[in-house]
Amino acid sequence: MKQWNVDYLEKKVNTLSHVYVNTNKWFGPYYDSNKPFTPFVARRNPYKDDVTMKSADFFSHIKTKGEEQDMYLYYTGGIGSIGHWALADVQPIQEFISLKPDHNSINVWLGEPEVITHMHYDGYHNFYVQIQGRKKFTVFSPSEWKHLYPYPYLHPHHAQAQVNISNVNDTDKFPFIAKATGMEITLGPGDLLYLPPLWFHHVEALETSISVNVWSDSEQTPTVNKLFSNRIPVYEEDTRYKGIATVL
Repeated sequence: MKQWNVDYLEKKVNTLSHVYVNTNKWFGPYYDSNKPFTPFVARRNPYKDDVTMKSADFFSHIKTKGEEQDMYLYYTGGIGSIGHWALADVQPIQEFISLKPDHNSINVWLGEPEVITHMHYDGYHNFYVQIQGRKKFTVFSPSEWKHLYPYPYLHPHHAQAQVNISNVNDTDKFPFIAKATGMEITLGPGDLLYLPPLWFHHVEALETSISVNVWSDSEQTPTVNKLFSNRIPVYEEDTRYKGIATVL
C-alpha cells in the first residue's frame, strides 16, 4: 500500500464508474431511493453519483484544483471496483476484518481538496486508513444524536444529520446544535482511525486524498435488519397519505 499515490493509481486504473460529481464541494446527505418515504421527499442535494470517467480525466482534475471551479469530484467503491489487483496491494488486512470475517466490506476513497462528506453515522465497525493527503474528521458520540438532528430510519436521508455543521445558518430550526460536543481528528498518511458503530462523523479532505477503509457488521446489525424488514402501514399507492410530504 506504500506505493499508492495519485500517479500510481492513474497508471493502474483505466476507468472509474459511479463517480460522484457536484457543482459544490458538499456531498450529502446520501439519498436512499429504497426507503418507504422516498415518494414524498425530494432529494436535498442533487449531486450525480453515476458518472463514468476515464481515470486520466478524474486524477488530472483532483490533482490540479484551481481557485475557482464549477465541478467537484469524489469516488468511493469496493476495493475490487478499481481492479482485481487492488486487494493484493492492501494486504495484510486480516486483522481489520476479524470482527466479522463473513460480513465485511473493503472500500477505496478518492477525492480532491475541500470535498466534504456530510455528517452521518454507520451501523458498522469502521477501520479507516489514510494513504495520501490529509483528512479532517469531526466526530460525535451516539449520545449527541439529539443535538445533530438525524433523519429517521424510514426517510431516504436516513442516518444523515439534518444540520450541516460546516455551515450552520439556521439556529432557529436547529437550536440544540450549539450544545453538540465532538472532537476534531486530522489524519495523515499512515494514520488509522477506528470509528465504532453509530458514531457520527463529518469528513473534509484537506488535500488530494486516497483512503481505504473496512466496514464490519456489528452484533446488532442482523436484529436491526430483521426489525425493519417488516412492512409498514403507509404505502405509496394509498392516496390517503399523500399529505405526509408536508411533515417530512
